[in-house]
Amino acid sequence: MSNATLQRGAHVPASPDAAALVRSAVAELLAENGWPADDSADIVLATSEAVTNAIEHGSEPGGDLWIAARMEDGALDLRIRDEGRPDRSRPLPPMEGPPPPDAATRGRGLIIMRSLAETLDVIPVSGGGTEVRLVFCRTPAAERVHAALPAAA
Repeated sequence: MSNATLQRGAHVPASPDAAALVRSAVAELLAENGWPADDSADIVLATSEAVTNAIEHGSEPGGDLWIAARMEDGALDLRIRDEGRPDRSRPLPPMEGPPPPDAATRGRGLIIMRSLAETLDVIPVSGGGTEVRLVFCRTPAAERVHAALPAAA
C-alpha cells in the first residue's frame, strides 16, 4: 500500500442520471487503484444510496451535488454534498432505529450505507444542504484469503 494521497472532486447535476455517473466514476477509481472487487461492489452500492438520497431529498431540481473522494493509506473517504431545499426544513433522519417494515418499499438507504461503510456521518451544512461522509477501508489480501477458506470442521 502506498502512502500517496489521491483526491478527486466534481460537481454533478442533481438528476437521476447522476447516480449512474457517480457509480461509474467510483468503480473506475477503485479499479485503477487495485481495490478488491467485493469491496468495490459494496462501496459502489453505498455511494449510489448516498447520491440517490441527495437527489431525492436534498437538492432542488436543476441543482448540483458535490462529490469528493480522498484515498490514502488503504482508506477511501467519500463525501456527497447536496445544496438543500428551502421547502424542506425537517431535521436529518435518525441514524439509529428499527428498520422499516418488510412491506415498505423505501427507508433502507441509511441502513445499507451504515452496514457497508466503516464510518457514516450525516452532517448539516451551514447555509443549507447536507453532507454524507462514507469511509471505507481496503480489505487486506490475507483477510480476503482467510475469509474464502472453508471453515474448519
